[in-house]
Amino acid sequence: IKAALKSTFGPKLVNSIIGENYEAYVHDKNFKESEIRMNDGTATPEGNITIALFGVDARAEDLTIGTNADSMLIVNVDPDGNIRMGSIFRDTYLMSRGNDGEELIAKANSAYFRGGPLGAVNMLNENWDMAITDYVVVNFSGLTNIIDLLGGLRLKVTAEERDELNYHMYEQDAYAGKEYVPLEIYGDDVVGFVSITRGITIHRADCVNIKNLAEQYPYRIVKA
Repeated sequence: IKAALKSTFGPKLVNSIIGENYEAYVHDKNFKESEIRMNDGTATPEGNITIALFGVDARAEDLTIGTNADSMLIVNVDPDGNIRMGSIFRDTYLMSRGNDGEELIAKANSAYFRGGPLGAVNMLNENWDMAITDYVVVNFSGLTNIIDLLGGLRLKVTAEERDELNYHMYEQDAYAGKEYVPLEIYGDDVVGFVSITRGITIHRADCVNIKNLAEQYPYRIVKA
């Protein structure tokens, strides 16, 4: 990870994701590897790369401390390029440490709040016998930029989900300084058929039955 970030391509990749100055937002320079905790006898298998991925509940630019890591993934890449990922539920009660280093039992996402990336990495290492030394962290803006770089996501959402998405998108765009564009949602195309006994019945436009009825009784089709 460090080698990739320090390469010629690294700054361009990071800038495209976070939209800010590369040097100011690569946290390796302040990450105290000497304070990483690991259980005795733990080590990453030779040739493997294990990374912690954190998605933090932060709208502002400070990703170092004081925000919960509500998404946590452990990613392993083996020498053959196989990728395996495991997710840690944010509300899992695990052993982590307070600011003075004392052990406490608390929700997993709070380890980042108290100790930043180092505290979260140590929580993963000590609870799961890992030997993680590298991490990647993004906030809401970083995640949206990553999705844009990947070409976006096509999702089916309900009207209720649309309302929630529009609420949060408005807030996020305001923090990111972007123009807010409401999300529109469209239902299935429908047509009406004038029946003899039941009035107008509603059918999906792609329904096999309505296609047959339209061929036989085109004058009884009512467009929505």
